Amino acid sequence: MASVTSELQAIASQQAGGSQQQVTTLAQVTQFLSELLATAGSIEGKSQTIAQSAGQVLDLTQKVQATTNTVQEAGTQGLRAVERTLETNQEIDQLYNILTEGLALLQERTEQIRQIMDNLKNISDQTHLC
Repeated sequence: MASVTSELQAIASQQAGGSQQQVTTLAQVTQFLSELLATAGSIEGKSQTIAQSAGQVLDLTQKVQATTNTVQEAGTQGLRAVERTLETNQEIDQLYNILTEGLALLQERTEQIRQIMDNLKNISDQTHLC
């Protein structure tokens, strides 16, 4: 019986050692699962932050697009204004040339009238002398 008791003690000791090893392994698995859960929580938080940032980027992109559209429209209007200004300058240049020609003709006619008036004065002066 002493041998059976020894064997039972040896088996019990082995089982106790195996149980202790299982407890240690279970504690390591529990710790690993805790760390994995904490990491998953951290990833979830970062995912929410990324989602918020993506929403902000989308909002800013839409604002930039709206600003770009406004600037493009303003540029188009500015280009039209410059084109109208150039057209108006060309019209003014044409009118200036016509006016210059008219003034030159008027000056020429004025000179002719002055000569006629001088001739009339000379004739008048001569007829009074006689």
